[in-house]
Amino acid sequence: AGIQHVAPVEEFPIEKWDAIIAINLSSAFHTIAAAIPLMREAGGGRIVNIASAHGLVASPFKSAYVAAKHGIIGLTKTVALE
Repeated sequence: AGIQHVAPVEEFPIEKWDAIIAINLSSAFHTIAAAIPLMREAGGGRIVNIASAHGLVASPFKSAYVAAKHGIIGLTKTVALE
């Protein structure tokens, strides 16, 4: 799932920011947090997250979407180290 909104930062509605971060980043965090205990109990497993090109590059007027996709990359790398 994923959503985005296009607007300059100074005009970006906070409720859109919150929704985009919740759907595109926080949902992955909550899913991972729920899966890890089950994976440990099973002796291992794999988590695969897909970020899109915006996990690597920025685009104008897509601050929340790009932040969320960069966040997915960082979250995935952090969980891999844990």
